[in-house]
Amino acid sequence: MAAVLLGLGRTPAEVGSMVDLHDQLLEGLSSATVKRLRGRLHEMRDDPNLLSALGLAMLDTNSSRKRMTPLQGNFAWTFARLLVRATHVLGNQSSAERWISEPVMALNRRSPLELMTTSAGAQAVDDQLTRMELGVYA
Repeated sequence: MAAVLLGLGRTPAEVGSMVDLHDQLLEGLSSATVKRLRGRLHEMRDDPNLLSALGLAMLDTNSSRKRMTPLQGNFAWTFARLLVRATHVLGNQSSAERWISEPVMALNRRSPLELMTTSAGAQAVDDQLTRMELGVYA
């Protein structure tokens, strides 16, 4: 579903395998992916921290750039994947977006958005979502 959120296909089957997604990320996702992603957001659409936290601020404002770097694409993929996961855990996308953008006590009072910029931080967010899903808040 995260790939669908990024506009890489209308259904998960159209996206193909994770290896296909890997290849798309290496080739560079279209800069239009950022606009599609922002267009699908509710609460965070105008959040000034969203693009900069994901390393995409220059891409969104620089129209001469047509493709994301693999690193930028990976940030976009990580954000979309964790947004879909948070939506599942919290019940709806608006709640998930609010949770992602606000400090979380269990994440040392850091916002999940802030932590998504590294793989270790993204893993911490994913782990927190697992704890929430299982009802473990210790």
